[in-house]
Amino acid sequence: MELIIVLLFFSISGSVVMAMFVTADSMAEHTSITERAVMDVQSVSEIYAGDGDMRGAADRVFGKGWYAENEDEHLIVVLDENMQAQFTPEAREKFGKVYIDLSEERSDGECGELCRLTARVVLMMNGGEVVYSQVSSAYIPDFRKEAAYEEE
Repeated sequence: MELIIVLLFFSISGSVVMAMFVTADSMAEHTSITERAVMDVQSVSEIYAGDGDMRGAADRVFGKGWYAENEDEHLIVVLDENMQAQFTPEAREKFGKVYIDLSEERSDGECGELCRLTARVVLMMNGGEVVYSQVSSAYIPDFRKEAAYEEE
């Protein structure tokens, strides 16, 4: 009887430890994928800050055309666990682990255009949880407007 109780206790303890290992592995995977996606977002943001071209920055980081554009003109890049961009809707659905949402706002000023890029990293594995967000800006001067402004 004592041996049965010891075996029962051992099996319960083993199942708790296994559950902890599974949870730790899942958390490590989420962290790894998130870190790599954040690095991609930072790369896009740095390129964008130089020229104010959202599509050009996405092309340089992910490859030409490896993003989808939704009706709000947001660029969506879906990445798998190896951080490879997924192009087809079927591949995005089946292999996608994280997606990067890029959106842009532009406003004209007296001497140029102010461009703002908002980039978000969203974990698809956690039901669409936003884990990182960043706003970058680029000012594109218009020297013709500036010269006309100085003449006044």
